[in-house]
Order: sequence, then structure tokens, then C-alpha cells
Amino acid sequence: MSFRKELKYSLKTTDYDIIKARLLQNGARILFPERRVISQYFDTLNLRMFQESDEGILPRRKIRIRQYSDSVSFFKEVKISSHEGRFKVSSELNQTSTIKPSVYNNLFDLSYGAVFHSATVEYSRSYLKYGSLRLTLDRNIKYSHPTSSKIFCSDNQSVLEVKTASNTSDDYIESLTNMIPERFSKYCRAIEFLNLSK
Repeated sequence: MSFRKELKYSLKTTDYDIIKARLLQNGARILFPERRVISQYFDTLNLRMFQESDEGILPRRKIRIRQYSDSVSFFKEVKISSHEGRFKVSSELNQTSTIKPSVYNNLFDLSYGAVFHSATVEYSRSYLKYGSLRLTLDRNIKYSHPTSSKIFCSDNQSVLEVKTASNTSDDYIESLTNMIPERFSKYCRAIEFLNLSK
């Protein structure tokens, strides 16, 4: 198990290209071509994982099924936040299953019990690298209702995420970003934008 530090920086959509250009000018390099990420999030009927994330409770977890636009594979991911840091457990779903991952409605989690498809989040992601830092830039973020892809909201914010070893100095990270980190949960924003917590 490898814990990591994950810092997020909210960006105005109009600043996205400026920030990306500045990172590249400062020595960051592009790791992969931009691709679309589609994540189906799962939660309990009373949205316990949303509540814990919104309140910053530790430890907590998020469960999702993820697909990338350049791949036919689906991955189940469990993202765990603890006092020691964060880590993610990912496993490819069996494509020979008679139940296609794209239409899963519920899963079972040992900590939370039965969990259900609660929201879908889609965005375009760019991947950069700077020294020991892995950077992702997400834009064109869209949140979809769990029962209808026709019910969706578009976010007017983009987000820069910095992922690195848990012992990396915050000063080192801030020397590159020159921004103040803040909380930015795409899953929580999906629930709020779609008014699903009412």
C-alpha cells in the first residue's frame, strides 16, 4: 500500500489554457494525450459516502466504475482517504460477464454494504509530469443523473490535481503551482449540482 498526497486547485475555465501553458513553460512535460474519463459513482441510499466526503471525515472512501475514451476496458476503483494519506485500489472488470459494467446498478462493499449508482461524472483529462509530481488537468466537467443521461449539468470550473508521495514538501509543490490548494470533489459537486442530496 503506497500512500500519496493529493492537492487540488480550482480553475476558472477561461484560465485553463493559461495555467497549462505556464506549467509547460516551467518544465512540466505531457505524459499522455488528453482523453475523456467517464466515472460511475456508487453510494448508499442515504448518500453516506457523499456526506463523509462533504464533511471531510477520515477515514472515508469512494467507489466508482471508470472507463477511458481510448480503452474498451472498465475498472472498479476504490479511493481511500485516511490520516496517513490517500491511495487507490483498481481492478479491471471481467468483460466476459453477462452483466456489462456500463449498466451496473449496484455493488456490495464490505464497509458500506449495498451501494448503488448515484451519479456519473465525465471530463477531459490532460496528464503532465514535473519532477516527482504527477499533474492532471480536468476540464469540460459534466455531471449526469444516475437514471437518465439526459439530465446533466456542466461545471463552470476546471481543476488541477497534483499527486505525489505523501512526504513531498508543500513548499516544493507551491513553487510550481503558485496557487492555494482547496477542496474540490467532482463527486460531491455532482450530487450538489444535480440536487440529489435533497
